[in-house]
Amino acid sequence: MQGRVVLVNFWATWCGPCKEELPSLVRLKEKLAGKPYDWIAVNDGESPAAIRRYLDRAKLDLPVWIGPEDSITSDWNIRGLPMTFLVDAKGKVRYWVYGQRDWDQGETFKLIQSLVAEAGHA
Repeated sequence: MQGRVVLVNFWATWCGPCKEELPSLVRLKEKLAGKPYDWIAVNDGESPAAIRRYLDRAKLDLPVWIGPEDSITSDWNIRGLPMTFLVDAKGKVRYWVYGQRDWDQGETFKLIQSLVAEAGHA
């Protein structure tokens, strides 16, 4: 995904704050449609069926990477959920945050917009 800003969000269906922030991530993807931006939701350890049931009930359409338990969380040094990383267009992790955020508004949105603007000029 070189040349694109990538938001990597670690979450789980049993994580209350994760579930609360997912709709803002969907809105963010919609706001940045057509821009050099991608989003990957990572769920380690839950079954694809459990994830699909949750997404269907919550009426959320989002890209989810499902890995075997602890396969990627140790590589990213995940210590709790939700945890999110912003990777710039050159592939460098520029920011990370532990905890829930409203991704489609306020300072968080402005930060993402600035990274996307950088990617557009890369």
